[in-house]
Amino acid sequence: MNAFHFLLSGEGVVLSESLATIGVLGYSPGELAGSSAFALFHPSEARQARDFFAQVTVTPGLPVTAELRIRHKLGRWVSMDCAASNLLEHPGVLAIALSCRDVTGRALGQEALRTSESQYRALFENVPDGILIQDAAGTCLNANPGLCGLLGRTHEELIGMNAADIVVTAGADTGGRERQLLHKDGSSFTAEVITAPVADNNSILIIRDLSERKQAERSGAMRNAVSRVLSDAESLAAATPGVIQAICEAEFFEFGSIWEVDPAAGVLHCRETWHGPDFDGSALAAQMRSTTFAIGEGLPGRVWASGEMHVVPNVLLDSGFRRGSMLTAAGLRGALAFPIFVGHDVAGVIDFAAREIRRPDPQLIEMFL
Repeated sequence: MNAFHFLLSGEGVVLSESLATIGVLGYSPGELAGSSAFALFHPSEARQARDFFAQVTVTPGLPVTAELRIRHKLGRWVSMDCAASNLLEHPGVLAIALSCRDVTGRALGQEALRTSESQYRALFENVPDGILIQDAAGTCLNANPGLCGLLGRTHEELIGMNAADIVVTAGADTGGRERQLLHKDGSSFTAEVITAPVADNNSILIIRDLSERKQAERSGAMRNAVSRVLSDAESLAAATPGVIQAICEAEFFEFGSIWEVDPAAGVLHCRETWHGPDFDGSALAAQMRSTTFAIGEGLPGRVWASGEMHVVPNVLLDSGFRRGSMLTAAGLRGALAFPIFVGHDVAGVIDFAAREIRRPDPQLIEMFL
């Protein structure tokens, strides 16, 4: 039996207790008689116990309930469901009847649940991977800070978005988990996406950014390809087309060109171009070869002047990008360019263009700085 009963005076003094008290709290019958019931309650719940007792005294005949911890004879604390009735005016009782039922197991379960929820919340808030919870229609119900960082969006922006607007295309095979995700700035990146069902017909997506790993793989392939081109070519000039091709293929650029400084004329001339086999860049290449840039002019000129890499996310939104209409007509949107140094001087510029914005590979930057 996990329940027992007390009879208390109007001041909370124990008048008697049932035989079951020994089984639940370890006290022998009569052992608590004459002591204050308030001394049995947990110190942190003393005020709650007194408020509970006060409510009982002002509501004769009506049961009042509370969950309180009561001290076992051995010193541990037992969670109890307490129900009391004011029977001080009842001729056959003349006391406050207090019934207590041991609910320690339930309390421990609730505490375990609170701990589990706290641990889940800490994981949800602090894990670097992205976590998205969606309903059956793919609508985002919740997103963690990790996902906000990956996508460049606030929590408020993500709530209500459809997952299909974020996870745009399937990527290479890793058990069917690789996807291309869309950043707020329009760029995309490769991520591993694991989906699992949760309650209420919802599902949870765990999203891990694979950009660094993919960049490392591409960089290794690019460096190997460039090394092969340079070792097989008779001269640097002969190697130039192969170098552009190796970088474009490794970094998924549709078009690339190398610009050489003409010190006498004070301009940059297009020395070489390359475009992928699935991209018709012949007309664009011809336009490039007939174009020159003064220092500070256009994207190549800006790189020549600053000696630093420049990225143009959208060529039509850059007022200083002279070739915007050319690239847009060819279906290209984003561009970036690097300086080529000979000693301390910029001897040329290499630039690339793609159908969509791409974040430049840090290892690619190092090759030209």
